[in-house]
Amino acid sequence: MLLALHTGQRLGDILTLPWSAYDGRAITVSAQSKTGARVVVPVRPELRTALDATERRAVVICTRRDGHAWKSDHFKKSFAAARDALGLPDDLHFHGLRHSAAVRLAEAGCSPHEIAAVTGHKSLSMVSRYTDQARQETLATTAIARLENKTRR
Repeated sequence: MLLALHTGQRLGDILTLPWSAYDGRAITVSAQSKTGARVVVPVRPELRTALDATERRAVVICTRRDGHAWKSDHFKKSFAAARDALGLPDDLHFHGLRHSAAVRLAEAGCSPHEIAAVTGHKSLSMVSRYTDQARQETLATTAIARLENKTRR
């Protein structure tokens, strides 16, 4: 979950991400499964701590308890079972973490181009679909402040 939240990558790319993609400084997705984009995402301290503390039991970072790589369908079923066991809403899906990553970047003031550089989106309209609502209040506050400044002059 931390990989998805901190890198904004799709489930398929997270599940196939090899340890060799992590150099202690960044995660490099050599070719996203959907777009083919190469994405290098600097690793924040929280993710670095988690990765550095994780035992390397396989070629890929994300493994099942038995050390084998996840298959997407099995992961989705396990994720849904964990969600249900925790009493979380049925509409909570792993892909929502990709959305959350984009929203967090937008709330931090990142431009659509900066967000796309992290998530690997090819279309800025898709980035906007994820982030427009998150930025609305910030943009409205900035707009009203500019209007106030103009009015004072």
